[in-house]
Amino acid sequence: RKVQLPCVQVAKKVKYTLSQLHFDKQGRQKNLHQAFKLFSLDTLAKNSILILVDDVTTTGATLVELSKLVKEARPDIRIRGLVLARHNG
Repeated sequence: RKVQLPCVQVAKKVKYTLSQLHFDKQGRQKNLHQAFKLFSLDTLAKNSILILVDDVTTTGATLVELSKLVKEARPDIRIRGLVLARHNG
């Protein structure tokens, strides 16, 4: 069965960051602080479910940072994460 879901880019990385490979969990969170800018959230219906997609995760710092930003801007949105690969390093 084919599922048709809308795809909307809601964030863009606006700050250069060092590679996350060099940091522990706390360092990764600091490295990503204020690295993203949100946009297009107003196009999402009230109480929408937003699926954030990350290509690779180790500690989940990128999804955590983006989730915080979305929840601050739109507390009505429910957030889910989808990761394509996990790095255990």
